[in-house]
Amino acid sequence: MTLHTASEVIGLLRRLEEETASFYDLLSGLGGDAEIWRSYAKDNRKNVKDVERAYYNVISDALDGTFAFDIEDIGFELDLGLPESAPYALAVGKASVAEKKIADLYSLATRQSQSLLPDVSRAMKAVGQKRQARMEKIESLRSG
Repeated sequence: MTLHTASEVIGLLRRLEEETASFYDLLSGLGGDAEIWRSYAKDNRKNVKDVERAYYNVISDALDGTFAFDIEDIGFELDLGLPESAPYALAVGKASVAEKKIADLYSLATRQSQSLLPDVSRAMKAVGQKRQARMEKIESLRSG
């Protein structure tokens, strides 16, 4: 499905943030680095609130109807399922892939919303930048 409105894109971001937050809660019980995963889950739940706050501060029904986005949601599905007794490295690898997809969505949404929704765009950009730093940390967990 192609997403055009801010509420549609924010809805997709909300779903992805919650899915990964739940996954990180699971990861926190699988092995080492539990504090990192718990903090990521907490941050995920905060990320959407930050974007929604910016959205609700500036948006009206008329503006939302102007179709600020052209994003296909199909490319952003996450595979966070883990088999019973999955190795920790597999779980961290899935986290890395999920982070990349979500960071890409924030980046795309930021670019597409800059002209019509600058406050929302700034909030998405800030979350996207945090995601980039997180991806680097996850890669270090994955390789070491």
